[in-house]
Amino acid sequence: MNILYSLLLQLPDSIIRKVIQKFDWPKLITFSLYSPKSRELVRSLNFKADSFKVHIGNKISIWIAYKYQKIDLDFFANRWENQEPRVELEPPEFTELSIPNGRLKIYKKEYEMKDWVDHFLYIFHTSKIMELQLSSNRYDINSLYKNFDKVTTLICSLEDRDIYNKEFIETFKNVENLYNAGRFLYEGRETECHQILMRNYTCLDFFHSTTLGLDELLMINSINCTFFYESFTEKEMNMFLKHWIKGSNPRLECLFTHSKRGVGIDEKCLLRGIEYTEAPASREKIFHINDVPPESYFVEGGVDIKRKDGKMATLIISYTETSVPVQMFVWQ
Repeated sequence: MNILYSLLLQLPDSIIRKVIQKFDWPKLITFSLYSPKSRELVRSLNFKADSFKVHIGNKISIWIAYKYQKIDLDFFANRWENQEPRVELEPPEFTELSIPNGRLKIYKKEYEMKDWVDHFLYIFHTSKIMELQLSSNRYDINSLYKNFDKVTTLICSLEDRDIYNKEFIETFKNVENLYNAGRFLYEGRETECHQILMRNYTCLDFFHSTTLGLDELLMINSINCTFFYESFTEKEMNMFLKHWIKGSNPRLECLFTHSKRGVGIDEKCLLRGIEYTEAPASREKIFHINDVPPESYFVEGGVDIKRKDGKMATLIISYTETSVPVQMFVWQ
């Protein structure tokens, strides 16, 4: 194959592009790794990834999506099954690419893990890893940061009392979005929680129960924040809204809170002492969230409140069998 690639590269670039456009993904990726020129030629085909994700488990996987096609690349599969946790990342030597009939090994022995990542980011016209998900403590954190330093969204999936999870979030603290942060937050570690709440995330989501109150709500410095299965009381939410009207949480644009049934969230209690206007149920507005990928919500009806600087927010309060969701949309 290397001889064929060498002969192919002697042709004019325009001819080479026509040839490689007909390659399947295994051939195209193999060709892109052959030489600097072959990499540039593959990049010139302008494949821009719709999604670029890295999953860190017992193996490391890169998942790339392009126009309804998915490219799965695995590294270190079955390499360290009997090793102790926190192993340093060594050069993987090869990647295993999923193909219809099984797995194909593609070799590049001189590449570090970071070289592999940068190579695929480059040929797919992507500047950062869109999502980096952690679900194993197998690897040394500093080694992970060295190899995966360009990340937009961090997803933590370890058990909640795992100190490794805390170190991972702290090491990658400059990401734009943090999901599943609630997995390591619990009573006695409020300081760590406060540090996270005060960071300038675009999106901050807690997918597990935490023990937060009014003080923590007022610390939120993210644009979009979600609390699932949270137990804010109606008094805490009422006080939070009053502080917001006076100017607190200036970056907040979207807040979702979920309270368990029985806590007592009630619309009248929630709005006691607050000037508001009930919107007609037929009113529909679209709220855009700057997430990855961007999301849009249809906001129907609700209750409007105004902040002292003139900004409006709409509250949507609904009920399910197990929880009472309260959604807050701040209109820009």
